[in-house]
Amino acid sequence: ASDTAEQQGTGALAHLDRAIVRGRLQQVYRPIVECSSMRIVGLEALVRHTDPEQGPLPAELIVGEAERLGLADQLSLQVLTHSLEDMERIAATTSEPLCLHLNVGVDQLASETFTASTQDLLAAHPGVEVVVEASGASLRRAGAEVVQDAGRWVGAAHVGLGIDDMGTDYSEF
Repeated sequence: ASDTAEQQGTGALAHLDRAIVRGRLQQVYRPIVECSSMRIVGLEALVRHTDPEQGPLPAELIVGEAERLGLADQLSLQVLTHSLEDMERIAATTSEPLCLHLNVGVDQLASETFTASTQDLLAAHPGVEVVVEASGASLRRAGAEVVQDAGRWVGAAHVGLGIDDMGTDYSEF
């Protein structure tokens, strides 16, 4: 994290953990555009939080703090739950199929608890195509066995897999 993000986040961290636990983070969607046709083909679910004192917090601060507090699974499952519901509502208004992209840590995809909960949510929304985007940082930290376990789950769950640069504008993968 940058010095600016660390300075900005210092006073906001006390509010952030409560916002995650209470499900009070905002969710926004970034369109994914197919360049050849300029059609929107998917939406990437993103989490946002505006601290009452610090203002908007950087996504990397939100995710990093969720990981530090052991709340990453809870945060990801909240985002997935709301996103699946939103995608069903959106699908009812358009004839174009859209794919949902969700950012996760590769370690989450290797966690039996997280993947079981995710599988239950996906089963409840069978009409929504999902791509999980593992952060490049989580791939760098993970051992080969974790990456292999995550890959096996992705294949068995019939979801797509992508790599997310988590706002760094760069990925070595």
